[in-house]
Amino acid sequence: MKFTSIFFLTSTLLAYQYFDSYECQPETYDCEGSYPNEYRHCYKGTWRTRNCGNSRACLPNGHNKVTCAKMY
Repeated sequence: MKFTSIFFLTSTLLAYQYFDSYECQPETYDCEGSYPNEYRHCYKGTWRTRNCGNSRACLPNGHNKVTCAKMY
């Protein structure tokens, strides 16, 4: 019984992490990339990382939008 409850809890947490990482609202953008010049775009329920380019940084721009601004 104890093994079953531990297995259930572990699988539930793994499923939650999986869905939390990959499910998103379509056409949503955010600046949660690994680098300042990266942004994320939600495409068909999956986060895709995009790049603003060299010498640019991602800045939030309103609700679920981003802007690539030139860094000085």
